[in-house]
Amino acid sequence: MQNPDQLPEAPGARASRLCGIWALVMVVPFFPASLILAIIAIVRNLTARSRAGKAPQAYRMPSRAGMIMGAASILAVPVFVFFAGVTVFVVMSRRTWAKDQAAVAHLSSTLPELAAKCASGATVEKLEAQLRDGRAELRNPWNPGAPAFEYTLPVLSGLDEGGIREAARLRATTLGQTVFVVQLPVRSASAPRKGFVAGAVRTRAAIGESPVTLQVMAVD
Repeated sequence: MQNPDQLPEAPGARASRLCGIWALVMVVPFFPASLILAIIAIVRNLTARSRAGKAPQAYRMPSRAGMIMGAASILAVPVFVFFAGVTVFVVMSRRTWAKDQAAVAHLSSTLPELAAKCASGATVEKLEAQLRDGRAELRNPWNPGAPAFEYTLPVLSGLDEGGIREAARLRATTLGQTVFVVQLPVRSASAPRKGFVAGAVRTRAAIGESPVTLQVMAVD
């Protein structure tokens, strides 16, 4: 009687192993192909084992290597997809955070300068010129082709700090672009009144509880 180890493998056994190997290799670079190869590996292994079982005198029973590698690939694909999705989400979140923080930094660094100039008696035209000329190199983090600031500063009157904040918030409609509103101080001896410079910027993600960051400085 012929030694079973000397019998040829059932047709499909070698193809099953090769497909299983390639299924594992393709999980990361191209997981759809990995799934297809994994299924082929399992089917060919089952077919080869069935043939060997029906004709033990003609074929030796192939190992389950192709089936095991195919099953491992099928299990690895959803794990890889999950971690790839998490990685993409983290990268996109960090980019969003960086752009939003850059927009808020434009607001935080510019508001004190405008308030100081306003306190020194600068006109609104000079404040607007400060934005156009002194900050022209700064760009909108969400749209590098656009400036970081809206160069027009509306002049308001008769509002308290809450009203000034609301006026600034309503102007912040463009993502990443910082806007300002001004209420000039009244230095009359009979009815002095504080002025305000308020700024706002809309971000992609909410900072705190709102997607609009607001800052106000009083001007005596």
